[in-house]
Amino acid sequence: MTSKTRGMSDLQINRLIIQAKGDEAILRREAIERARVKVLAILKRENVSLADIAPSLVPRKSLPPAAPKYQHPADPTLTWSGQGRPPGWFREQLEKGNEPSKLLVSAYAGSGVKKAASKARAVKKPAATVARKTAGGGKGNAKPGVRTGGKTSAKKKPRK
Repeated sequence: MTSKTRGMSDLQINRLIIQAKGDEAILRREAIERARVKVLAILKRENVSLADIAPSLVPRKSLPPAAPKYQHPADPTLTWSGQGRPPGWFREQLEKGNEPSKLLVSAYAGSGVKKAASKARAVKKPAATVARKTAGGGKGNAKPGVRTGGKTSAKKKPRK
């Protein structure tokens, strides 16, 4: 122990630690705010946006909800778009032996299932996304961990 903490109780020492951590957090927030103001001033002076410099930092606009593609045979209020993790009712139906094609919503039961689904979700991609995909030049220039053509160039870590 140092001479400043000699004679202090554990409670008093813990209070000093908590106060120091709080002061440290305040100083960090102030430093971040100063840096933010400086960066914004530079961007304004150079007539550049944050999206121009770092498109990955700008939040993406979310897509509208996809139309339902699958429907529960007994309860038509239970639907699934076919995107993301399958709901429990869908997995149960597959375990019972039902084919996914038997669970299609009537609008998808026709022959043009893929065409109708792709037209419904057609969204124009931002120019930055297109530029990123074409900038690499091909699969040989892939960065580790970046998806290219359905495969990754680095192994994924298993979930715990």
